[in-house]
Amino acid sequence: MHNDSIFVRLSHKKNVKKLFFFLFFPPLLLSAQEWQWPLSKRCKALTSEISQSGNNAILLQQGAVQNPVYGNTFLNYGYFITGTENEPVYAPETGIVTFETSCVIYPDNVFIQGMTPSAPPEQLAALKRRNPLLIPENCTRGIHIALPDGKKLHMYGFKTLLRHKGEAVKKGERIGTLGFIRTFSLRPCLYLTLSTKEGRPDKHIGRYLLGEDSALLFDKMIQKQEPYRPERILTAIEAEQAWQVFTARLQADHPVFGNPKDAARLWQTEATIYGQFSAQKSLSVHELVLYMDRMLNALHCCHTHLIPADSEYRYPLCPLQLTVHNGRCFTVWDRRGKNEIPAGTEILAVNGISIAELVQRIAQGISTDTVNPAVAQEIAEKRFTAELQRFLPPSSEYTFTLKSESFQKATARVDTHPEPEAVKTEPTVRIPVLTKAQAAAPDCYPLWQREQTKRPPFEILNDATALIRIKKMNNRLNEETLIDWFQSIAEKHIRYLIIDLRGNDGGGENPTGLLLSFLLPQSFTLSVYSELRMNNSADTYEAAGFVPTTNAKAAISAETSNAASVKSIAYRDVSVKTFTPAERYRFTGTIFVLVDELTVSAGVNAARLLQNAGGIVIGTETRGGYYSCNALQYTHTALPYTGLILQTPIYRQVFTELPSSAIPQGRGLIPDYIVPLTLEDKLYGSDSQLNFCMMKSIEK
Repeated sequence: MHNDSIFVRLSHKKNVKKLFFFLFFPPLLLSAQEWQWPLSKRCKALTSEISQSGNNAILLQQGAVQNPVYGNTFLNYGYFITGTENEPVYAPETGIVTFETSCVIYPDNVFIQGMTPSAPPEQLAALKRRNPLLIPENCTRGIHIALPDGKKLHMYGFKTLLRHKGEAVKKGERIGTLGFIRTFSLRPCLYLTLSTKEGRPDKHIGRYLLGEDSALLFDKMIQKQEPYRPERILTAIEAEQAWQVFTARLQADHPVFGNPKDAARLWQTEATIYGQFSAQKSLSVHELVLYMDRMLNALHCCHTHLIPADSEYRYPLCPLQLTVHNGRCFTVWDRRGKNEIPAGTEILAVNGISIAELVQRIAQGISTDTVNPAVAQEIAEKRFTAELQRFLPPSSEYTFTLKSESFQKATARVDTHPEPEAVKTEPTVRIPVLTKAQAAAPDCYPLWQREQTKRPPFEILNDATALIRIKKMNNRLNEETLIDWFQSIAEKHIRYLIIDLRGNDGGGENPTGLLLSFLLPQSFTLSVYSELRMNNSADTYEAAGFVPTTNAKAAISAETSNAASVKSIAYRDVSVKTFTPAERYRFTGTIFVLVDELTVSAGVNAARLLQNAGGIVIGTETRGGYYSCNALQYTHTALPYTGLILQTPIYRQVFTELPSSAIPQGRGLIPDYIVPLTLEDKLYGSDSQLNFCMMKSIEK
């Protein structure tokens, strides 16, 4: 980073505060405001030609972008910077290398591990047999750098690396040389992303890389994807075109459409939904999304989503935290911290729509792997507030209809608006939507909810019982952490272990397998195979970057002509990884597993394997499927006029083909003991499901 460029930006009057801090706290400003530029030459200027010109040109901006090589649209959370092959790559910031890999980055920003550019021919041949869609020439190298503030910088596109896992790096030091990411650029290319302490994409990486003012200018200048604005009115032609792209991509990509019976059912559903809105002269984006959500609901796939292309878009936040139980809605907390409407106040309607209708609307728009409609209903009730914001028409305020006898406890400070006598039945309260500052305030949620978020992932509950909470199967489940946990369990002679997988949204194979290696007595696999279906559109595979030809379908078919007997299957990968039990500290006591209607994907699979090994599963039926799910690789398609991206999985991953008398086909995992949450659980933070575990441990 050049100091003169900093002084130029700080010389403006609007930046007097920045100058003050620069003079008195220069190290703080430099680390907080801007990184070292990672290549030799910095972008000369932010012009409309920035993505096409200069030695160090920024190839793609953040957000929904079009891949310049393949033309597909995908969600990008980082920056691609082109340069010269073999030129030095410098560390943008001080930190420690925590991860090193060789991989393939596909055009839709999907990372595939296990490829090495310098691998011997026999190794490449073996990898090719496992996945004929991998292309050795597309290999690249990458590292993750843990930064002092807890964030993590991800860098890919190295030809050679000078710093490796476990080593410290200093800001500005040379850490490697530039190579290629050929699925994004035919020129040498470096890719940088940033993740938060929680492991989520940090969309503000540009402020560190380019400087705050430059990043904002850059993003504004080259933003091409129209933003998601649900209130926008679409003409009949625009709605028709968006719907056609939506359904065509589902048909081309989604594994469910590979089954003729399912395809016939879905096209019948599509015809019904289309007939309900096609005759309208116009409708809002919000209204069209509700129809699309109903189509996704019929897919029974919780990995298929509609994503706002505007990554910063925020739905109008509900000022009250609400919960629904058995069809009745109650306030949990006034998220403004005012507590003018006491907890437990019953709500009859929101914005004039009854609670029953809202729950039904939300349930129809929630996609689950299980065909059991009660699961979507329970999700709609449990996540009522979060989902309400998405399913209500856009508005600057929320109007709550309160049950009279419940509202008597409310103070006179509440701004009530009486309705005309002809329609007045219950008092109403109008409250503006929650501001960004209010949403970020510590008192936005009740104390018990705030305390729950602070609970550690591992706890010793008593002399006999330990608890492990896992919300995601990610790299936090590393060997070092798990050894610490299970060593403590062994040393304290713990007999009962509760694995809490409620709300687990899945994750990677390796973290899942590593966790289970401390729990299962025998070697195991997480699946029996994964498969791609043969479809009518070759661009499915091209959009995901699998084969760099215009004849992807034929190429895949030729590679795998003997892989499966079913004509609809293009490729079936049966070479699954086998995990072995841990050599030390493997738990041999009684295992309880908590699941709920929000448990999906790898979380369900882990619970399934533990249940089959004798673990006792407690809770409610899972959202994720027991036998299979659709995941692994995705296409991302921009839907015209809507500002939305359709994420579609293209692999079907089969966990088991062994039929279970307790689990019908098409269902999620059904617990050994079904224990739903009570109203007291939802209102006051008690935990009937965990208490049930503790009771069963006492019985044993």
